[in-house]
Amino acid sequence: MTSTIRHVKVANDMKEKELEIIAEESLSRGENNLAIVLYAYLGAEKAGQGGLYAEHCQDFARRSLREIDRGGMNDGTNSRFKNN
Repeated sequence: MTSTIRHVKVANDMKEKELEIIAEESLSRGENNLAIVLYAYLGAEKAGQGGLYAEHCQDFARRSLREIDRGGMNDGTNSRFKNN
């Protein structure tokens, strides 16, 4: 293994551990949504699907922005998931 590849692996391992700590701290503070996103990201990365997960997040952000621009979601909730 070359020095550069080894350095990238160490950096990725550090990032993974740091994100796991943040996810655990988020759970302990009751910030479950942040913990879910972090654990989903970590799982996607381990499965080699980090790019696909990022694409889904980007699509969600774009759809949400369009909904906000149309005047929706102004109460902080996603109207698609409300029980009517």
